[in-house]
Amino acid sequence: TSAEHHHLYLQMFDTNVGDSLAFIGFARPQQGGVPAIAEMQARYFAQVCKGEKRLPGVAQQRHAIKSHTTHWESEYSITPKATGLVNYVHYMDLMAEKVGCLPQKPSFWKDPLLSIKLDYNPIFSAQYRLNGPHSRPDETKRFLKSFPNTFSWKWIAYLWIARGLLKLAKNNKRISLLSDTPLATS
Repeated sequence: TSAEHHHLYLQMFDTNVGDSLAFIGFARPQQGGVPAIAEMQARYFAQVCKGEKRLPGVAQQRHAIKSHTTHWESEYSITPKATGLVNYVHYMDLMAEKVGCLPQKPSFWKDPLLSIKLDYNPIFSAQYRLNGPHSRPDETKRFLKSFPNTFSWKWIAYLWIARGLLKLAKNNKRISLLSDTPLATS
């Protein structure tokens, strides 16, 4: 059952079987698509089968299973009968780290449009093709840049400025905290 998939490493691998069998497509995102998650799982399983990646030891897998199970059950505690649920973005990023294709967002100054599209638009499975194995950066960038904004440019500007001000305030707080710290004398 899907409830048992929380008790698999990455909701894919049974620790008693090892890396020769993977359950792909059973992790269910609360929002987003099962096919995108299944593709990411298949990419990782292919790397494991080819010997490019190795599963951690059984003890590490069991520790990860316990940690992930606690997290997912806590996050979806109001829907205990809807088992096997995962947060789409968190799970995709976790799998992308394993595959080696976690998107590397360019700085605003290097590619402002792509930076904005990655920050303020929906998460597309295509963004996991920006870098890493089997990447298609040119096609992916073209697609992401062509997708209409979910916010108006005016709202994006407000959000971008607010984010910058928060970073500035955070840095200033660190600086003031450092200046308030008495220096040790010898």
